[in-house]
Amino acid sequence: MKSLHHVVREALLARIRQLPPESRLPGDRDLARECNVAFMTLNKVMLELAREGHIVRRPRQGTFVASHVSEVVAPPSVGSDGAILFAYPHYFSHHYFRHLQLATRQAAAHRVRLIELRITPDTTPAQLTTAVRAHGEVRGVLLLPLPSFLTAKALAELDALGRPVVLVGCDAEVTATRHLTTFEVDWFAVGKLAAETFLAAGHRRIAWLNHQAVPSDAIARGMRQALKDAGLRGGDLLTYGKGTESWKDSRETALRLAERLLDDGKATAAFCDSVGGARSAVLALWQRGLPAPAHLSLLATGMQSGDEDYVAPPLSTIDADWDSEMERAVAVILGTASEPRRRGIVAVRLRARASIVGPR
Repeated sequence: MKSLHHVVREALLARIRQLPPESRLPGDRDLARECNVAFMTLNKVMLELAREGHIVRRPRQGTFVASHVSEVVAPPSVGSDGAILFAYPHYFSHHYFRHLQLATRQAAAHRVRLIELRITPDTTPAQLTTAVRAHGEVRGVLLLPLPSFLTAKALAELDALGRPVVLVGCDAEVTATRHLTTFEVDWFAVGKLAAETFLAAGHRRIAWLNHQAVPSDAIARGMRQALKDAGLRGGDLLTYGKGTESWKDSRETALRLAERLLDDGKATAAFCDSVGGARSAVLALWQRGLPAPAHLSLLATGMQSGDEDYVAPPLSTIDADWDSEMERAVAVILGTASEPRRRGIVAVRLRARASIVGPR
């Protein structure tokens, strides 16, 4: 039997899909009465739909059906030379927001327009390719995909566009395609650098909170290699979690994993897949009256959002060179790449702050 939450969600989704973009929806209390459910049940569903990008909630204005295609036009005085379509999940994330900023900057620098396509859980590859064909001036596609979006069929449909398609933050298999290129972080290097950083601080009981949809095998291999290089056993790495499903809140996953780690009491240092996950770990420590980093040193993959310097303690991060990645990706689309490759690797570096100290 389907839960009440699921029934209400499906009913609201069916209603939303029949409305044009930017249509205003009734207030939550009115919708609760229409659906004959408690306000808290309805409100929880609406918050979930907003997080997934189906609706937009605007303070003092109301709730509206999300519009998933918009254009960012270069200044009229500059002019334009075609367009790039940038598709990304319609979900708040510093990772996505920063890439949008960088794509906008690169588009303006090359005098091309940027057309945004915001992907929801219901978006299909066919809808993406239709949007590209609807704008004849599109020279190529920048795509920040979720793992569930990139099936073999999806890759074939994107390749059939006959225009450059760059998959950012993705390590999909594209050797059989003609027009697809991937750019991905060197996750093995991330894992190895994370473990080496903890080892240099004197830690020997190291954990990894795997709460994001990242290439877990590569990170684990990198961390284990660093342990082996230090004369320890790779199997001594403490791993918690197996990532988070697409469109789920990874911060909540990280909080539960951090609670498990503290219950076990085995680790003195933990690597997190994101700054948000590290904040969840700090929350788990605070709830138990335990200090960070004295009780648990923390390190995370960073998105250069600025949050790293404004948490307690300021968070050490391993950052990718996103600026260079986006510059290279746009060069592939515009045909100006000096050395075109089917697979680009994004370098990483450590930014040491105050969240790592030696074990007690």
